Formats: sequence, C-alpha cells, structure tokens
Amino acid sequence: MGNPHVGIFWFVPDEAAGLALVCDRTPLPQAELYGDCLTHAKGHYEYWSELGAMGEAAFRRQGIPTAVMVCEYEEFPRGRIVYHVPDNRFTVYADRKLFAVELITRVIAAFDLPAKRCEVRADGHYRSPRHLERRNW
Repeated sequence: MGNPHVGIFWFVPDEAAGLALVCDRTPLPQAELYGDCLTHAKGHYEYWSELGAMGEAAFRRQGIPTAVMVCEYEEFPRGRIVYHVPDNRFTVYADRKLFAVELITRVIAAFDLPAKRCEVRADGHYRSPRHLERRNW
C-alpha cells in the first residue's frame, strides 16, 4: 500500500471499462485542514469543470469516459474521502448507490487507504439520478 490520499470520485459508465472510477486525489501530507479533518481542496463541480475543458483527445489518453464531457457533475454517483485526525480514520462519504463491496473496494484501492481504518457513510449531498447497472462492474 502506498501513501493514503483524500479526494473526490465518481463512477461513470464507460463502454470500454464498464464502470470507470474517475477521481482527483491529494496525498494525506498535502491535504487541507478543515476542522478536525484533512480533506481535498477541490469540490466536485470545480474538478468536473476542469475535466470538461480538457477535450476528447486528453480524455482518451487518460482513460476518462467521454460522458464526462456532455453530462453534469451531479448526474453520476459520487463521493468524497476525508481523514479524521483525532480518530486516525478515513471516512468515505458516498451516494448510497455505491454501497456495494465491489465499488467501495475499488475506491479504497484507488486512494491507497488502509481498509481497516475506513468507514463508509451516506451523505445527502451525493445523490445522483443515475442508476448503475450491475453488469458494468
């Protein structure tokens, strides 16, 4: 396992990958202090806007589904990872549609998190209208 990260993520349907994990991460030592937590500086809207400005060729090079170019940031199930300093624990806040072991395992791996120090919680900010088809996982 590498250095743990905090950040934001989405699961976006992709013809090639089935269901792509799109994320923006910050290594824990560079994370921003927010109360008792360390967090990623960017919000979902801000990062989605940056992605949209990249262009299709850049999307293909980085393996990002082109659906990101034509859809709004809140359309796909998403979440955020924060680190609670006093408890030495990570919290994965996510859309309830992502509460499947296979998906959470992918998030934990992508952010290099110690699974035994993680908890998953729903958050009212992360509710998307999209339903994910299980065959894509």
